[in-house]
Amino acid sequence: MRFGMLELVLDWKRLHRNLMRWGGAIVEQSRVKIDALMPQLATKIIIKRLSGTPLARRSGVLARSVVPIPARYASTTRIVSGVESSSGPAFYGVAQERGVAPHLIMASGARALSFIAHGQRVYARSVMHPGLSRAVGWWSSMEAESEDWIRAELQDALNQAMEEE
Repeated sequence: MRFGMLELVLDWKRLHRNLMRWGGAIVEQSRVKIDALMPQLATKIIIKRLSGTPLARRSGVLARSVVPIPARYASTTRIVSGVESSSGPAFYGVAQERGVAPHLIMASGARALSFIAHGQRVYARSVMHPGLSRAVGWWSSMEAESEDWIRAELQDALNQAMEEE
């Protein structure tokens, strides 16, 4: 299960006519720039949203799950890229972002659950999970901020490319 995929989709339909005047080099330069921005965005997410409160860093698993997705052409007028998080062993990032309602956890494949509580090993056939409140929207709060930053960086790259042509 993947969560927290911040996807950047550039739809060039309105600009396509003008961009074709400069040839495919501008479009390719945009793809290269986007490819360079995604690792920077992943780093920003880790530093600004996954360090300290409200998400106390313990193992770094969630931070390591934040990975850039290489830019690709979805069509002749669309470049798609992004950053994703909370996949694999960091599946709990979804619960931290969205919260979880209280629910029953039952043993499956074993006769009992086993865990440490108050320094003692405890066995139970089921436990009631108290649920989690939403953790300040660490992912969703980054989306709007990131979109503005990416747009500004991309605009600078396009302006430079047009000046060079």
